[in-house]
Parts: sequence; structure tokens; C-alpha cells
Amino acid sequence: MFTGIIKEIGEIKTTRQEREVLNLEISSQNAIKDLEIGSSIAVDGTCQTVVELSDGSFTIQVIPETLKLTTLGKFKKGDKVNLESAMKIGDDISGHLLTGHIDGTGKITDIKQAGETAEIKIKPPVELVKYIAHKGSIALDGISLTVAQCDNEQFKVAIIPHTLQETTLGAKKVGDLVNLEIDILARYVERMMNVKGGGLDKNKLEKEGFI
Repeated sequence: MFTGIIKEIGEIKTTRQEREVLNLEISSQNAIKDLEIGSSIAVDGTCQTVVELSDGSFTIQVIPETLKLTTLGKFKKGDKVNLESAMKIGDDISGHLLTGHIDGTGKITDIKQAGETAEIKIKPPVELVKYIAHKGSIALDGISLTVAQCDNEQFKVAIIPHTLQETTLGAKKVGDLVNLEIDILARYVERMMNVKGGGLDKNKLEKEGFI
């Protein structure tokens, strides 16, 4: 599990394709301190397993399913990535709970700079729109953010100066793709609403005062 609070911006050192698996070597100074072989780490929000460790870098192996659902297959040498090591029992949850299982990619459609802050609009896959709510949580490239505005086609997030400086969002441009992970609670609510014979329904929600 992760919290969406980025620990470090890493850099792709090498990319190596071995049959269906893409090997990515990533430089790190801070996040690597928490790692050992077999550790989980979020790379641009995608939960990966450390398979090699060396002085100042670690290596992950990206499988075809991950390449299909995320931006990891587009990385090249020198690209920057957000890194977060897995949370430990007792750690603060300053963002929100993330699994590192990416739901799809969104496309940046607009960026508005306002002094040292920015507003970014993203168009998500159609099937994810229903899970994105105003003032709800969402992760972009592993960064825990609050939805500032949304409609049936896209949503907007407001980025503070610290986040622009300490993550890769400050270097994004219109047309770039970002990894999206919706709030896992939305998935559970949907499941409970759709279970036959024992789930939630409008009457139960009204009775309990939720609507």
C-alpha cells in the first residue's frame, strides 16, 4: 500500500527489453534507502517489485499487462519518475490509501499557471468517469490529489507550489498521459450497490441519512 506522497523524483538510467518483459533501471538517493530485493515501490504510481539493487539505483521488471495499462512502456533514458516506497505500519497517511494498481491513463487537456500554482485538466477513460467526484481523491502518476472540478468528460486538479517542485507534475505539458488510480472506496461502493439481495440501495442510503 502507498499514500500518494512522493518521496523522490528518480531518473530512468537504462531500459532493456527481454522478450515480453521491460527492465527499467532507475536512479534513486532517498527512496532506495527503504528498499531490498523483493520490496514494493511505486513508480509513477505503479506498484513494482525491486529485482536488482546497486549503488544509487534499482531495477524493476514491467510485464505486458502493466505496459498496456500504464505509461511505463513509454519511458526512455533520462525521463523523470515519481517514487514512493511502500508504507509501513504506523506511518502517517498524509495523502490517501493507494494500491499502486493503475486503472488507466488520462490525457492532460489544459494547464493554467496562476503564479506558482497550476490547474490541470485531465480527460480520463470513459469507464472511469463515474468514479471521480468533486472534492474526492485521485492519484495522478502516484500523487495524491483532490478533485477540484469534474464533469462527464474530464476533471481538474489544483496543484500547490510544493507539489509542482517535488514531483514530475511541474514538467508536464498538454497532451501528456498520466497514470490514474481512482479512490478504492469508490470501487467498494459500486460493488455494494450492485450485489443482488444484500447490497446498498437508495432506500437504505436515505434511511441512514446519507442522501
